[in-house]
Amino acid sequence: MVAETCNKLKKGLSPGSKKDKTPDKVVKQVKYTIAFDGLTACDFKVFTDSSYTSEDRAIPEVVLLNASKEGSTTNIYTFDRGVCSSATFSSFNKTHIPFVGRLKTDRRYDVVSVDEPSDSERDLGELNLISSQIVHLYGKKVADKQNTYRLIVAERKEKIDTTPPNNKGQVKKKENIFYFITNNLELSPKEIADIYKQRWDIEVFFRFIKQELNASHFVSVSENGIKVMLYMTLIASMLLLLYKKINDLGYKTANKVN
Repeated sequence: MVAETCNKLKKGLSPGSKKDKTPDKVVKQVKYTIAFDGLTACDFKVFTDSSYTSEDRAIPEVVLLNASKEGSTTNIYTFDRGVCSSATFSSFNKTHIPFVGRLKTDRRYDVVSVDEPSDSERDLGELNLISSQIVHLYGKKVADKQNTYRLIVAERKEKIDTTPPNNKGQVKKKENIFYFITNNLELSPKEIADIYKQRWDIEVFFRFIKQELNASHFVSVSENGIKVMLYMTLIASMLLLLYKKINDLGYKTANKVN
């Protein structure tokens, strides 16, 4: 989400409750959602309509866009808990798009069957497997019995209570229990956990384009101008990352000296 200068846009997202907004306090934002293939961005879309504030709308649209180009079964798509609706998961099943995601730990589901993993299969690296189940997820009120998923419940081996306070003195609790969900019933618990772990790569990529390539600031305030700037930024990031990969270099660029 990028807010700087975007409040000058005629059209943009306005997160938050409508009743709390007055015309002079509405801040318009732009949201860009990127598909990342492990090396560079392979698809992206800019959203300015407020209905796309929810990740459950924006991310699936980019997943479907990319899958239509690449072929649905050639990739496994992974995303965080923002994508959680049973309707979204069902749409991925209908279009044969395999995915690995996360659920909130209070999500309702019905258990269809339970796997009995061996002791060696319980080792997921940094996590321990608690259970592996085939489930039906609940929608708004009833369970969706037309679609089945594998649900992996795991816990952190070394429990972490908190992170250090931030600059506001707030302490954020670290999670120790994880619910992983996939529509690929052939994957092992270890493969599911490893695939989800790779999702962190896109967070590193976002940091790279925002801090190193200044993608958190826009020169233009028109929607088309913002898209052009993002295309230029992503092209530059692809060239830089390919150069770094060929020369075995990391993400960070040289320190800037005035």
